[in-house]
Amino acid sequence: MIEVKFRVWDLHLGIMQFDAYLCHEFVRYLQEDRYITMQYTGLKDRNGREIWEGDVLGDEYGNVRYEVFRIEGGFGVNTHKDDLGRYTVFYTALGDVQMASYVGTNCVVMGNKYENEGLIRKWI
Repeated sequence: MIEVKFRVWDLHLGIMQFDAYLCHEFVRYLQEDRYITMQYTGLKDRNGREIWEGDVLGDEYGNVRYEVFRIEGGFGVNTHKDDLGRYTVFYTALGDVQMASYVGTNCVVMGNKYENEGLIRKWI
């Protein structure tokens, strides 16, 4: 069974808060514009690190980067580039067995798009 848990990015303080559980405090996170909530995907990278919504994934050489984001019914990663080398809205669901297996055995969490904005800029 997948563990349901959340983390929260505080836009004002610029810090990540983990262990945001479904409680009175969590409802406040959802209601205020200063917070961005992210859910744990239930997957871990090749090093055993948890993969969260908003994370940027790559291989051990820093290649083939993906951004993890929420889609209807779960999570996805962008998988296609356009003719200019920019990532597009095409994605593969992390619930897909082959993709989940690939991520768990080949990818590493390089950071997340909030704490490490430069990761996104490098490959857009």
